Amino acid sequence: IWRVSDGQLWVEGGTPDIPKSVSDRVKGVQFGFDHTFEGDAATSDVYKKVAKGIVHDAIRGINGCVLAYGQTGAGKTYSMSGDASHPGIISWAVHDVFNKVLPIDERSGP
Repeated sequence: IWRVSDGQLWVEGGTPDIPKSVSDRVKGVQFGFDHTFEGDAATSDVYKKVAKGIVHDAIRGINGCVLAYGQTGAGKTYSMSGDASHPGIISWAVHDVFNKVLPIDERSGP
């Protein structure tokens, strides 16, 4: 059984998906999250909340990584890549990088 409490995920007891022997080993294991999103969250909101700070730090020379992790078919590739009408996190990051490093008179766009 998975329980979310105060921004943390707890694994409790056995479930049909996790064999009892495995759940015994992870019982009471705690996972912390900076933020969680509903399934209908806009990629722009995810970028602003999670990745934008990492991208801006990278521009200043601080190492960073944005990693999409999850179940097959959960939307990791779409969240990172997006499409023509819904830019992904990579598109937002590239946009921010160019807006930060190019002088104002060399920028294009609206």
